[in-house]
Amino acid sequence: LDISTGSFTNRPWYRPWDSEANNTRAKEAFKVVKTISLRTPDSEEYREFVREAKKRAERNGNHGQFQMNNFISAFYDAVMLYATALNETLTAGETAEDGTSLTHRMWNRTFKGISGNITIDETGDRASEYSILGYDPDALLAVIGVLKDQEQFQRVKAKSTGKKVGTYHGLYATHPRNDQRLQTV
Repeated sequence: LDISTGSFTNRPWYRPWDSEANNTRAKEAFKVVKTISLRTPDSEEYREFVREAKKRAERNGNHGQFQMNNFISAFYDAVMLYATALNETLTAGETAEDGTSLTHRMWNRTFKGISGNITIDETGDRASEYSILGYDPDALLAVIGVLKDQEQFQRVKAKSTGKKVGTYHGLYATHPRNDQRLQTV
């Protein structure tokens, strides 16, 4: 399971600075990984925000290494929410030092942010949209098969040396190739 918070939510194995061969190997390895990440917006406004963020990064000396991630857009949205609540607080004749009032102005509202519609509930929690990328069941079974093969090898090795061996205590008591439940996958 990969809880992805980085730049590569649609292709979590991909690194633009790495070789094509390494990215291909990583893609193969990720066939056995379930990835959960915040959904990447697909609006033109978001794409423009990404372009501008890249330009600013390059002006600041980050040439070719900048990758947009969910933290950047979430931070931007959080600053905009804070600024809106601060303006409302000051307009109401209250002071910026009244953190309780200011905080409560951020709660229980929905607004359009750079990453889409943002909803903050009555306790201050943000509702988020997630992308869930699946895995290849056959590839996962191959990994479990390797684990069971390793367990069987360790058992034989331990018996010949008189040592106790641990067991792979996963879902399958037998090798996946022998488990009838998996024949229908």
